[in-house]
Amino acid sequence: MSKLLITQYHNEVEKIKRYGGRKNESTIRVAFQNLLNNYCQTRNFLLIPELPYKNQRITPDGTIKDALQLDWGYWESKKERKISPIGL
Repeated sequence: MSKLLITQYHNEVEKIKRYGGRKNESTIRVAFQNLLNNYCQTRNFLLIPELPYKNQRITPDGTIKDALQLDWGYWESKKERKISPIGL
């Protein structure tokens, strides 16, 4: 992945934080999706959002596919969680 794409992503996240005041999974989702889409274009792949996985029980946030409909990768974002030791 190019430094330019990553720099654009970081700039977009900073702008989202500045305008919206937050940086959680749901607010930066579009910025990350744009990053993946731009990367996929350079490889002739396409990011398909919310495509159910083979067993239909799992739906990743995105699936990277080629023209032959082969899966090349999956995107599943997770929320940041504060983890504390047991008993505290």
